[in-house]
Amino acid sequence: MSSTGVATTYFPPMTELANSVGKDSFLFSHSLSGHELFTRDAVKRLVETIGALHVRQSFGGIPPGFFIKKDVGHLEWGSPEFQRALDEAYDNIDFSGSRIKLSDIQQVDVYRDLLAACILNLSEVTGIDFQRDFSRAIATLFISSPGEQTPYHVDQEVNFLLQIDGIKHVSLFDGNDRAVVTSEHMEEFWMGNSFIERSHNKEPKSYVMGPYQGVHQPPFFPHLITVGDSMSVSLSLGFRKAKFPEAEVYRMNSYLRKLGLTPNPPGSSQVVDGLKSAIIRPALRAKERFLGSNGATLSSLKKPAMR
Repeated sequence: MSSTGVATTYFPPMTELANSVGKDSFLFSHSLSGHELFTRDAVKRLVETIGALHVRQSFGGIPPGFFIKKDVGHLEWGSPEFQRALDEAYDNIDFSGSRIKLSDIQQVDVYRDLLAACILNLSEVTGIDFQRDFSRAIATLFISSPGEQTPYHVDQEVNFLLQIDGIKHVSLFDGNDRAVVTSEHMEEFWMGNSFIERSHNKEPKSYVMGPYQGVHQPPFFPHLITVGDSMSVSLSLGFRKAKFPEAEVYRMNSYLRKLGLTPNPPGSSQVVDGLKSAIIRPALRAKERFLGSNGATLSSLKKPAMR
């Protein structure tokens, strides 16, 4: 039993899918729909808690999410005006035309406990040691009005997207196909743009998720998501590797491309890759020290969280 008083068996056995984790998409089931932490009132309390954070209070000084509503301009996260607009959007989510993303909800103690329990359970049912193979875990809650769409984009995490309430239509494209995700796309991503251009005519794998269902999204598999005819609540469990050695090369290549050069992608030459990494690494480390990074280290999940 977890500290929430709910059994920690949230996923059925997935051993036959273990080889697909991080490599291919698939549909799975879960038992978190109806959980006490995802009732309408519980989510409202979470919206209020995360919405009241200032950027400097969140992990790594990174904004605690995003809030998109057609008639609301830019508001500083955590400001009184922002909190009023966010609360109103959630209270009227069935018709407010809003998309709300709450990042790093494991900052709140009960959600940290839930994330820790999910990690242990995923390890049990897949046979994959998530504590060993990944360095950071990020729990994110998405709350959307009917018909809202998340544009075509990529993420770096190995992600389990769990549908809690409502219906979502998910289209996932093969990120291993270089016609789908080019070197230039990867450069864009590592320079901060996850909404890459869709420059192909390939067909996606399409999934319809209802409550108690989820879709596994490998890293850098482009996807777009459309909400069905009722409001949607989804929980993302994202897992990040400690290092992406090729990221330094992609970033350096982006600068070289802006100079009018045509750099080779990572893996073309170990010597050249090493030189590129050595040039850009000091600047990247200084930036990370200044900005920090989001997500919880897997080794920290048993430590006290925000109350």
